Amino acid sequence: MIQGSAIDAIATSVATRRPGLFASKAEKAFHRALADRDSDALEQVAAAGGRCALAANTLLAITAPAEDRAGLERRARALHAALEAGDPATDPLLRKYTPGLVVFVPVTAQVSAEISMSREGLALLYVEMLQELDRLDDAAAYVAALPRNEVSALSLAELWVALERWDDVIGLTTGVENTDDFTALMLVYRGIAFRAQGHYDAAREAFRAALRSKKRNPTIRHLGLFARAQCSVEQRRIAAA
Repeated sequence: MIQGSAIDAIATSVATRRPGLFASKAEKAFHRALADRDSDALEQVAAAGGRCALAANTLLAITAPAEDRAGLERRARALHAALEAGDPATDPLLRKYTPGLVVFVPVTAQVSAEISMSREGLALLYVEMLQELDRLDDAAAYVAALPRNEVSALSLAELWVALERWDDVIGLTTGVENTDDFTALMLVYRGIAFRAQGHYDAAREAFRAALRSKKRNPTIRHLGLFARAQCSVEQRRIAAA
């Protein structure tokens, strides 16, 4: 979710903002771990607790290597700990060393969102991490409890599609209009849910609404076109497919 240049940006940021003369040993260790890009040292600072724990867990969650399941689980633990500790938007160390930090959350394969470093941002990252770990039920339960906005609603819709909770998908997408990429994808999911239940006319109407604007992200339109074609295949309308 953050890699390459973003990790470099964090290291550059802390290089230009140093602990004061009377800073605590924990703050100095936190700063040194970030400057050295040392995830193990940052995890030690987080585990020690105290006033550096929230900042250390937050930055560990977005900078620790995640090439395998162990790395993903490490990030998930750090995110959970950070969410339990407080709000990163008001944390003095994050505001001091990484001001203006934002993250790109891959809400679905088609849509990402730029989120400020806040409890909402951490929560959405946590949901995506649970999804990466194939903990779909846990991810859906967590995002369902978050305040509802276009990002959390889309994340929930995607998870319910993956879990084949078709009635829930239809209920969540009722009344949605195609105004942007988020809502267009919601309508594609609505069509998929109707198709899965055999309601082909309703599915076609949802896909028609999803595809109404050609300004939407091509990957969303491609998904909608493919899903609509599947409707036709299931109805043996091969030429239409």
